[in-house]
Amino acid sequence: MNKSNEKIFGEDKEKIKAHINQIESHLPGVNLETGQPLPSWEEKGSLTDLMTSLNIPGVSIAVINNFEIEWIKCYGIKDATTQEKLSFETLFEGTV
Repeated sequence: MNKSNEKIFGEDKEKIKAHINQIESHLPGVNLETGQPLPSWEEKGSLTDLMTSLNIPGVSIAVINNFEIEWIKCYGIKDATTQEKLSFETLFEGTV
């Protein structure tokens, strides 16, 4: 099993890494009632700061570009008791 929390599938690795960094460090504001991003994309904090403020223990992001997965990355933990980190095999349960 791959222990890394990031997989890059696109060819321009440096450009993709810069894109990942931009997403991790420059988040839009979010309307907490609707979950929709606010129109302004100014720096509002980092992804990990937002996860902490919203009490989100873990998240997985997949970016699709031109109908292909460009990169995927896992952040945080899947189990607060054991502190087990997320992996690419972690299943998420959604609610509607």
